[in-house]
Amino acid sequence: MSIIDPDGLFNGERLRQCSNIARLYWPYFFLASNGHGRLEIDYHRLVAKAFSSFKPVPTEVDLMACIREYFESHLIFLYRAGNGGLWGQWDCRSQLLNKYKTAADNRSPTPPESEFSAWKESYKNGNKSIPASLRDISEVFPKASHEVPEQFPQSLPSGIGNGVGGGKKSTSEPRISDRRRETPVNQAEPSEEAQNLASLLRKRILENNPKAKITAKQFSKWAVEADRMMRLDKRTAEEVRDLINWSQADMFWSKNILSMTKLREQFDQLTVRRKSKQKQNEGEYGESEDYKPNPPRWPDLSDSPESGDQGGKEI
Repeated sequence: MSIIDPDGLFNGERLRQCSNIARLYWPYFFLASNGHGRLEIDYHRLVAKAFSSFKPVPTEVDLMACIREYFESHLIFLYRAGNGGLWGQWDCRSQLLNKYKTAADNRSPTPPESEFSAWKESYKNGNKSIPASLRDISEVFPKASHEVPEQFPQSLPSGIGNGVGGGKKSTSEPRISDRRRETPVNQAEPSEEAQNLASLLRKRILENNPKAKITAKQFSKWAVEADRMMRLDKRTAEEVRDLINWSQADMFWSKNILSMTKLREQFDQLTVRRKSKQKQNEGEYGESEDYKPNPPRWPDLSDSPESGDQGGKEI
């Protein structure tokens, strides 16, 4: 299990730059990372692993705002995996990480070495560089109200080493995470394609259970989740549509996939199960039209007229 250094937790310079909420949440984030100190930045996985017992559970805005602070304070390096997923690499001593790595730890995507090294070096120079691959970071991290911190402009510089927020941030102004959010978060409306997918899921659920209750609020949330699946998870609309139709036609999954959030959480598992079922349905011979079954071969018996009289042999 990873180890938290008490001196760093209580007196660390970088952690002291964070808000109170971000400092209190940090041990949960750190212990949720794997043996290499890598953290998959996915709201649902983070909640399931580290924050499910909180009452109330932190919102996506709360957790992503903390990640923003850790990045600004140079605690975590952010990078994209090959599949487009967002990951973070903690800047910590190897002695604080698990000595023995699991297979899952070793499968986790490694940060780009050159950018990671440049990012660590920039801290020594009083600079905070942003990886070139994270130009869309303003979409990944929701912002409260209309505020955009000076250290994270919406238009991010191309390339690393340009420096963002070189000076010290004033401590007189509270961080986003410290403020009570009286106004709703600014979020773009779900795309028309996302709303169509939400409509399809509602239609299929009602076909299975005409008495199912699906409120307008639930439908709106489904559209948002569908939009995130396509925009953040890099799923295509066709992939989502196919899984909706398949899951609602399956006797088991139609009872379990009753929301777009559940579909998003189980997307990979559903994809694997669907392919497995397709192989089973194809059977031993597959679906090839060239398949022609061989006739049975019984000893001393043939239906061929060329075989002649079999001499009245009994079978």
